[in-house]
Amino acid sequence: AGPVLARFGEFKKRAPELQSFTGNHGRTLYDEMARGFAGSMPAAGFADLYSSAWDLFHSGQRKKAAEEFGRALLLITEAETYGIEAVKYMLHLRGVFPTYSVRRGMAAGPAGKGVPFDDGAKLAVRELLEHLKPHLRA
Repeated sequence: AGPVLARFGEFKKRAPELQSFTGNHGRTLYDEMARGFAGSMPAAGFADLYSSAWDLFHSGQRKKAAEEFGRALLLITEAETYGIEAVKYMLHLRGVFPTYSVRRGMAAGPAGKGVPFDDGAKLAVRELLEHLKPHLRA
C-alpha cells in the first residue's frame, strides 16, 4: 500500500472498525505506535528488538521504547541497503538458518538496486549483532 502514515487518519475515519498494520522493515515503528497503528509486520531478522520496543511503548515507557527502536534502526539500515541477503545473514548468525545463501536474482539488494552484500557489509552486520547481543532475546 506504500507509505501509510499520512493516510492513517483517513483509514480510521472511513473504516473505524478496521485495524491498520504497517511493514516496510518497521523503519517508522515509533511513529506508527504514536499514531495508534494496531501492529507492524517488519522483517524477522531482529523481531525481538521490534517486540521489545512495542511492549515498552505500550506499557508507557516511551523513552525506553525509543532507545530500543534506535537499536533496531541500526539493523534496519543494513536490511534496506542490502536486502534479503542481509536479513538472511542476520538469521544465519543468530542460528536460525544453516546458510544465508539466497536464490539467484535475490541478492541484488532492495528493488534490484544492485548493492552487493560483500565482505565489508558482512563485517558490519556481525559487529552490529555483537554490539546488540545484550538486547536480543535469542
